[in-house]
Amino acid sequence: MDSPGRKYTISGVSVQFPCNAYPTQIAMMHKILQGLEREQNCLLESPTGSGKSLALLCSCLAWQTSEYEKINIEEEEDDTCCKKDEETCRCFCHTVATNIPDQP
Repeated sequence: MDSPGRKYTISGVSVQFPCNAYPTQIAMMHKILQGLEREQNCLLESPTGSGKSLALLCSCLAWQTSEYEKINIEEEEDDTCCKKDEETCRCFCHTVATNIPDQP
C-alpha cells in the first residue's frame, strides 16, 4: 500500500511528503539534505507558517532511511563476498584482514 502524499527526489534522496510541498519547503529540504551529507550544521530561516518543521522532519527521516538502505546493501555485498574461500578470494574484506599488522 502506497503512503499518502507526494514523493520527491531531492539530492538523490527519496522524500515522502504528506502533501504538495511549497517551493520554499523543497529548497529547505535540499539544504537540509546537503548539510546532512556534508556533516555540516545548517542555519535556515523561513517565515512562520511556511512548513519548516514538516520539511525538516520529512527530509531528515528520508535521509536516515536512505542511509540504512545503503548500509543494508553494503552488508548484502559483504555477505555474498565472505562466502567465498578465503584463501583464493581477493576481495577487500579478506585482503584487509590478512594485511593487518600484529599489535604490540
